[in-house]
Amino acid sequence: MATKNKVESWYDARAVMEEHRLDEGRLEFEVTLRVIKSCIEEKGVQEAKILDVGGGPGRYAIELTRLGHNITLSDISSQSLTIASQNASKQGVHFDAIIHANALDLSRHPSLTNASSTFDIVLCLGPLYHTLSISNRTRIIETCIAFTKPGGYILMAYVSIYAHLRDMARRDPARLSNEWDFYSAYLNNGNYTRNANTESYHLYPEQLEKEVKGLEGVRLERIVSCEGFLGFEGARGFTQLSEEEMGRWVDVVMEAAERREVLGAADHMLVVLRKT
Repeated sequence: MATKNKVESWYDARAVMEEHRLDEGRLEFEVTLRVIKSCIEEKGVQEAKILDVGGGPGRYAIELTRLGHNITLSDISSQSLTIASQNASKQGVHFDAIIHANALDLSRHPSLTNASSTFDIVLCLGPLYHTLSISNRTRIIETCIAFTKPGGYILMAYVSIYAHLRDMARRDPARLSNEWDFYSAYLNNGNYTRNANTESYHLYPEQLEKEVKGLEGVRLERIVSCEGFLGFEGARGFTQLSEEEMGRWVDVVMEAAERREVLGAADHMLVVLRKT
């Protein structure tokens, strides 16, 4: 990766901030982790082999390694991977491999050239919402599918257009009107290119099934609202909850997290595919 692209530079500059993003986003983390655990349980393996594509500073990777699973962590940001390695050492856990690569190029990485159909679980919890082109998103998903064993799971995160609109309404409500030329296009195509230093792709919840329609060798298992009916702002107060207190909230949120009417409240949406 000789030349950095926008997203790589963005996360290299904000690696420490990204390390702590899931502190306030604790509900997103706990819901996603519970879904991952349910997939591992359904797969029926004690020590799952997991590829974490775009896993950044390793929040999920470290926790899953701590639980006894075997993790290969990849990310576009070398700074995020350095933090992941340091934090893993502090917690006394070890990854199978750490790979610095763009998700679009992962299939060609030397560490994974013989890794077809070798992982029980493949996580893709960031790259898709930084990929504007549908053809490139499909390429990333197909790469994840290729790495997954038959019967294994691919978990992919997306960001909702509604999440950005809610955030803008709270922070800068006049912007929608003042920058209508940009937003009229954004609301139609989901390409958030307003910030010259990075790029993001957002979509409407009802577009998720279309996003994965036509993929070969997988079936759609679940679509989960990672913040449930609360949304990010509604769950900000969870940072100081005890494990027991947090667990009760996750129980309640999970009861409704797959209802279509709840997906609109999500900031992050988790799509679960199973390889046939």
